[in-house]
Amino acid sequence: MKRKYMLHYGDYAVGENENLYTEMAAKGWRLVRRGRRLSRFEPDESVRRLRCRIRLISPDLLPEGELPADQAARCAQSGWRYVTHCGLVHVFCGPAKKKLPPLYDRPEQQAATRRALRREAVSGFVVGLLGVLAAAFCFSAMPGMNKWLMYPEWLLLVVYILACLIGSAAYGATRTMVLYRQLARGGTVDHSAKGHPEARRVGLFALTAVGVMLCLLLLTTLLGSAEYDMPATPDGPYLTLAQLGWEGVRTDDAGQAARVTHVDNLAAEIWDTYECLQLPGEDGEVWMYMTVYRLKAGFLAGQMPGYLAGSAVFDTELSQYVPVEVPGLDAAWMGSRGLEYIAVRGSMAWQIIYADPGVFGPAEQPRQDVLAALAGAVAAQ
Repeated sequence: MKRKYMLHYGDYAVGENENLYTEMAAKGWRLVRRGRRLSRFEPDESVRRLRCRIRLISPDLLPEGELPADQAARCAQSGWRYVTHCGLVHVFCGPAKKKLPPLYDRPEQQAATRRALRREAVSGFVVGLLGVLAAAFCFSAMPGMNKWLMYPEWLLLVVYILACLIGSAAYGATRTMVLYRQLARGGTVDHSAKGHPEARRVGLFALTAVGVMLCLLLLTTLLGSAEYDMPATPDGPYLTLAQLGWEGVRTDDAGQAARVTHVDNLAAEIWDTYECLQLPGEDGEVWMYMTVYRLKAGFLAGQMPGYLAGSAVFDTELSQYVPVEVPGLDAAWMGSRGLEYIAVRGSMAWQIIYADPGVFGPAEQPRQDVLAALAGAVAAQ
């Protein structure tokens, strides 16, 4: 059997939902079920001349969850058929020229419905507030910019989802509270439709298109990323230990082989590398982690040193680093422990963690000049 699903309006939008269901009936689609977000329709030519009406009834008045048989029979006597419900919304279908009889219209029953509307509005505001708090927590706890630069599409998708959830919750809660106050002042439910259905459809299409685009961008980046064994000759703007003058055997240290992870995303092209050499004899080992960013937005280069320092392992403040003048680099810093380095040139940025026997050996033991070797490698490219 053919079915059709449509995104309906919130419980607060009585007139808009009535228009939606009546328009679908005029096209030969009978409402079968209303869910929290979607309404299900099935083809039925007999409903083309019918219209749909909605009554808001508190679930507290319906112990069994459904409209009692005597109330449904009362509606049937006037030519109206009880169709479906969800939450406060109860949908009826009947002749266009006949009036749906009042239901649960005694003062205490109306008060119960108003209380249910107020609860729904408050819960909507709470959901919106929780969304704002979740967003604030995510962004405050988020690692440095170099972390999200690896997959910025994730960040954009999270922002998009949170914005949609918060916006939807806030809008629905506001509309529900307006309806509650209108009824609390002795008014009646407004059955006229607000807004323009076509504008809503265009807006929903645009939001959906943005979400699909972000998902495709993320999928493209994930599928385009690659992790592979580090070649003997660098295939990107990164250093190998051989370029620092070290000779030895590459080892699988701490479960990691010499490897390169390459990612090309919206913000940057990135090489994340690791290499460890076992030195001849008993001279120990030398290892290096390096992350290289070729930024696609040049203005980010000026912000990278602080962000890179913030995500470092040992020295997490740029003030802990010593500025170093290195010909061929725009700016460079060395960490206070001599393990971490940050360098910038044009739209390129490097973060390096490097250790050789001189790090933990006597002070007079020579160490390789990582930044000079980096400048030389950059100049040679």
